[in-house]
Amino acid sequence: MRATTTRWPIRHSSSRRNYLVDPPHRAHESCAAVTLIPNPPHHHRTPNQPQTPEQANTMTALFNFQSLLVVLLLTICTSTYAHYVFPSIIDSRKENYFVGPIWKCARIGERLSPYVSLACFVMAALEFIG
Repeated sequence: MRATTTRWPIRHSSSRRNYLVDPPHRAHESCAAVTLIPNPPHHHRTPNQPQTPEQANTMTALFNFQSLLVVLLLTICTSTYAHYVFPSIIDSRKENYFVGPIWKCARIGERLSPYVSLACFVMAALEFIG
């Protein structure tokens, strides 16, 4: 009669199978009893299978109009602030492919600041409500 029923999970290095091993309980036992456990099935979603609710709710900001507007407003506000802090850097590199859109968003934020601030308040209210 064995004193304990503890099983040790072991992964064999040369195969992808999982084993449960009964530990040796006496010093004279030379090997442990091994029970083969089948691998869990791998769940791959085929294109025809419906998505889970967690997967369906993960959309990028490009495909969700409200999120796209939030990203656009945050880009305009951030670019306007960056132009306020570093005007010479942004104005001198406005032809650059990376700084050019930042410069354009900063111009929009400077010239249309009442409308941008109103849009920020509306989007903040919509985020709190919904």
